[in-house]
Amino acid sequence: ACQLLEPRIDVLERVSLPDVVLRACLVLSNSHWLAGRRTEALGYLDRLEAYAVRYGLDRLLAEALVSRLRRHLQQGEMERANIVLECVQGLAEHYVGAGPERAGQIALAAARAGVEMALHTKDNANAIERIQPLLAGSERPQSAVSLRLQLVMARMSLGEHEAARQDFSRAVREGHRLGLTRTLLDTLEGKPEV
Repeated sequence: ACQLLEPRIDVLERVSLPDVVLRACLVLSNSHWLAGRRTEALGYLDRLEAYAVRYGLDRLLAEALVSRLRRHLQQGEMERANIVLECVQGLAEHYVGAGPERAGQIALAAARAGVEMALHTKDNANAIERIQPLLAGSERPQSAVSLRLQLVMARMSLGEHEAARQDFSRAVREGHRLGLTRTLLDTLEGKPEV
């Protein structure tokens, strides 16, 4: 992915739709992260944030911040993660009165950030409370698969093994049907108990 996208990222930023730039930067960041190149991975998040700020694309900024929050949590940087969480939540509050689509997408990113933080801090009951309304309102099956796997992790931690098993089976079936093997693996990264 890095060899294919890196030489083209400048062109993509100039001529592509914002969602293409979002996906390309996230793929590059994730690829570098998985290869152990932390600095480069964070550099692509920096680049995505700068692009979003430059063009006033707050939805992309929210997505970049959620990815940054995840990276801080993976590195055990709780103070930085809390700052990023506050930024995402502040961004969502700014759009409370905006149109439903834009406000909804940014609020969804903020809610996902809250779920990530709750799971990381082992506040599993809070994570379940946050995930269930997101699942109920999820319009994208891809998002529902990741959310359902996060629900599995929270339920396993609370000892709700039967409910976790049912959610896991459903997530795997849906993920397989949608071709989301990578999503399943990424969501379960570092969670051998699941």
